[in-house]
Amino acid sequence: MDNEDIDHNGRSELLDSFFSPYTDDDEQNSKDFTYIVAMDDTDSYVHRNWNATIEELMSMAREHVRAVPDLSPEHCWERPQKYISSSTGKEYEVDPEHDSPCMLVNTSALRILTLAAPRLTIQRLWVLDHLMRDQYKYASEIRYGFSWGSFWQEFQLHSEGDDPALDEMVRKVVMRGKAEEADIKEMMFGKGHMYVLMNPDVFPVKEAYALGRRAGLAQLSQSLPENISKDVSSGKHTLSGLPFDILLLICHQLPLPSLLIFCTLCRSLLRALVLHLDSAVHASMKLYEPWHIPPPTGIFPKGHNQKWFDEEHVAASASSGGDSAQPFPWLGYARACRTSASMKNRRRLWDVARQLEKLADERGVPEE
Repeated sequence: MDNEDIDHNGRSELLDSFFSPYTDDDEQNSKDFTYIVAMDDTDSYVHRNWNATIEELMSMAREHVRAVPDLSPEHCWERPQKYISSSTGKEYEVDPEHDSPCMLVNTSALRILTLAAPRLTIQRLWVLDHLMRDQYKYASEIRYGFSWGSFWQEFQLHSEGDDPALDEMVRKVVMRGKAEEADIKEMMFGKGHMYVLMNPDVFPVKEAYALGRRAGLAQLSQSLPENISKDVSSGKHTLSGLPFDILLLICHQLPLPSLLIFCTLCRSLLRALVLHLDSAVHASMKLYEPWHIPPPTGIFPKGHNQKWFDEEHVAASASSGGDSAQPFPWLGYARACRTSASMKNRRRLWDVARQLEKLADERGVPEE
């Protein structure tokens, strides 16, 4: 099948359908940057010697490195690139090869770094960046997961000439004339890796309510034995006979998969714990999946936080005919997180932040 066999308009419509999960909010997030740069009090760049030691770099960072937020690209195809501050209107020229080293970081990713790697301040990050300024050193030591390049290469969107042969799966979908839900899912989480384009700040509160508070548990309980086999020596049930507070304490310390296995060992355990399952899931997520927990209100000037989360909870509860005074459905939320492109990207960035913090320690970047 030659490229000429593929209708261009049909392909454009297909691309639109593949991008249908990508919202204006995702687009806005992709253009929101923070400029980490060494500047003096007059907003003039501070220059440095490329042969500076770690100690000299850190001293310079403590005195001059700061974060300039709310930047969006103005003429990013030019060199040097130009970015405009949405809060002050000031224009900044960003040139990574300038002798005043600087970094542009997506603002939502920087918020994640602050939460996931609190010891990696912007000053330490700036020093690390210039110790590792060769991008190939970064690439060899940090597992970024899939980058945008995977998606661009899949569709050859960087090509200015004739389109090269498409991936067989994409070609079949194009010839079929439309993308099914399974195709969109494949492009989001599978071959396309489109999830890396999504705003990593959209906690799936509404989706948690859509899944239901106890979805699947009633059906599951029918297939469970009433009790775990008795302990031969004591004649007592080894788990369901434990005091309830001990059972609950165990639940609060388990990773989510282990927690669900534990609660569904038998019907008697499930009956005892089901009303407390949401609180146990919440405790488990805080310990083992902190990227799924919204940040406290007030620590960032923007972005989704606990206040936003609570407001979404009230709205979603009202829409579902529930009572917002009822506990949040954390079990449904945990399930929703596992099918959320935003949360998948958030976890990826959280992992990158932790790797960067570890790398800064290994490279001897001193803490402030």
